[in-house]
Amino acid sequence: MKRTFSLVLMILSLISCHSRLESTGAFDLPQTSTSVANNSLFLAPKSLQIALTSSTSLLDADALFDWAESQYSSLFPAHEASQNAGEYTFRYYKTTGNYLGVSKDQVYVLGPMSQGQLMRVGALAEFYCSVIPGACNSNFNSSKSYVGNILLGSPTNTSMMVSCLTAGEVGGGYLSWGSSDQSREFFSTFKFADSMNPAVFSISGLQADKDYYYQFNFINRSGEWKSSPVNRFHTARAPGSEFSFTIQADSHLDGNSDLS
Repeated sequence: MKRTFSLVLMILSLISCHSRLESTGAFDLPQTSTSVANNSLFLAPKSLQIALTSSTSLLDADALFDWAESQYSSLFPAHEASQNAGEYTFRYYKTTGNYLGVSKDQVYVLGPMSQGQLMRVGALAEFYCSVIPGACNSNFNSSKSYVGNILLGSPTNTSMMVSCLTAGEVGGGYLSWGSSDQSREFFSTFKFADSMNPAVFSISGLQADKDYYYQFNFINRSGEWKSSPVNRFHTARAPGSEFSFTIQADSHLDGNSDLS
């Protein structure tokens, strides 16, 4: 009951504050006190003023939320589920009392981090290069190696599923892929990942019987980017085509195997 009441108050506050902002046209960041304006404040990079394009639309609200949880864990400390209320998509972090929301491609925070005031922290597109740097720099490749499992599954002639599970770190990342091992022209959304919750990417629109190269870029909660090696997969061939394959079994199951 208490959670429901708090949610109602939050929605009313968002709508009220947002209406005032729209009526005045004042969409600049409000002045913040020293206690709020510190290095841990979640703000869009001032240097990024990129236009909304078909590629930037890949940065949806959930991708931003997952990235914020990995990068600003002191403000957004858990992997919460997204909720919808009117024109807002948001997540509530009960440990800190902070809200993070998106409305009309604008990003807002509300709670102790903003001194209880609804604060616009930037446009969704302004976060794009921070969340998916490879899309803004085709040569992006961290010198630090990603440690974890990457599994491929559900292959078809036009699609592939890629699942990335960390070896223990908490954070998130995105997948890049393309037809060349030197440059990958496609990028996924950003997704949360840890050792219990893999980031699962569904790649579609591929060509049949063709090599594709992919890389997983991961950022942990310390803000360190790590990259996997560039790996390769091949989409399904035409029926009757010859190919080589490997069968792998779990040795722990050998005691229960029936080979008779």
